[in-house]
Amino acid sequence: MGGFFSSNNILFRMTERILDVCVLSLMWLVCSFPVLTVVPASSALYYSCVKCLRRGERGPYVNFLQAFRDNMKTGIGASAVFAALGLLLVWFNFMLGQLAPLTARIAYLIIMLLPAGMLSIVCAALSRFNCTVGSLLRDAAQLTIRHLPRVLAVAALNVLTVLTCIKYMFFMVWIFLPAVDALLVSLLLEPVLKKYTPMEEGLEDLPKEEWPWYLR
Repeated sequence: MGGFFSSNNILFRMTERILDVCVLSLMWLVCSFPVLTVVPASSALYYSCVKCLRRGERGPYVNFLQAFRDNMKTGIGASAVFAALGLLLVWFNFMLGQLAPLTARIAYLIIMLLPAGMLSIVCAALSRFNCTVGSLLRDAAQLTIRHLPRVLAVAALNVLTVLTCIKYMFFMVWIFLPAVDALLVSLLLEPVLKKYTPMEEGLEDLPKEEWPWYLR
């Protein structure tokens, strides 16, 4: 019995990871409920998923709460900017629906992936770097332009996750999809963040497993 409940047991580790995915998703939903906390909550979810679920560090829930608290001020400011932008884009889309042909509306919906992708960059960058709202938005805009195909893929993944959660709400997919989405997004964005994360002096001489988790 001791072997079955051992932390090295593969079934135990899989069960623990599934539980972490579900709990982190629910924590994100609760923390995002006020709307203006969507950015700090999403940043905390990304941070805990990468640090703990992908890199094997301990304490995913503690890390989530710590990151959520630390990024609250900047995150709320960024959330307010994107909330205002979102309302403007939705209004403009409504106006297009009344006046513009179908092809123009489809093109506009595709263009709307840009702010959705930039929002993902904002959340990921906030999880890693200390910055003001202005510098965060400026850097996210630059990264969106420099890595446009990757950012558009992230935006499409996020939109698909949101639509799936809404369509299959009664199947309770929202219990696990937010964290799964964060993990998939991290596969696309971590190479970008690593590229702009300075390497500490002397790290090159150490084995990679001894590097900080965000550089592994």
